[in-house]
Amino acid sequence: MTTPIALLLTICALLPLANAQVGINCTQPTIDCSGAGLCTTGAPNNTCQCFDNYITFGQTYPMCNYKKKDVIAPFALEFVFGIFTGCGPFMLGQTGWGVGQLLLTWAPILLGCIFACAVGVASLKSGSACGEGWVACATFSGYCFVFLWVLATIAVQITLLVLIGGGHLNDSNGAPTQSL
Repeated sequence: MTTPIALLLTICALLPLANAQVGINCTQPTIDCSGAGLCTTGAPNNTCQCFDNYITFGQTYPMCNYKKKDVIAPFALEFVFGIFTGCGPFMLGQTGWGVGQLLLTWAPILLGCIFACAVGVASLKSGSACGEGWVACATFSGYCFVFLWVLATIAVQITLLVLIGGGHLNDSNGAPTQSL
């Protein structure tokens, strides 16, 4: 007869294996499973079941050799500061995404400042205030540019939050990350 405490301990011991990754032919649990999995015996082969968030990556032996990166901090920082810094991808080692987000955010601001200064200088040189046709056209074009820029920035921010939170953005080694 099994006591409730023994049953509870058995269930708790098996919880880390909920997302187990199965390998082949483990014989020595501490070596074959890297201390991050259980070597179970059975026909036809012994298998290594990795604990939660451990995977066999980059090589087939030893199994369970890589711990997935946690995405809570990159996701939170991307949610708060990401639209200006690209910190989430940088934390995961995805410098391409991070640099792209920085360029998408700061390059249009810099270009907008240069454009505004050019329009202002041209307006001063012509001796007229805003109101000429080309100034109004430039202003309207600037507003359209800002609107499209804001839409693109928001789209990239939402895409990165979904990729990071869902564990779809790999870490710097190319290994999958954990999901929220």
